Amino acid sequence: MLYRSSKPMRFNTVPISSSILRIGATLPASVATSERSFSSLRRLKTYLRNKTGEERLNGLTLLNVHRDIEVNCEDILNIMAKA
Repeated sequence: MLYRSSKPMRFNTVPISSSILRIGATLPASVATSERSFSSLRRLKTYLRNKTGEERLNGLTLLNVHRDIEVNCEDILNIMAKA
């Protein structure tokens, strides 16, 4: 009875749902990576506060954040030797 007495909807829900899904797809699933980056930067800055420049500090931060990636030193030396 309530359904019959209500006015029909005047908007299409598909474009609204599409917009909501697009916005939801841009949101990160987790903030762990950014939190890890900030905590690493804070730890490095307290230890190396006055001893390093910004370029070196950025490099050390990247090394610390991506420490789970295995690096072959021999490959790096070969690349550096070719340059």
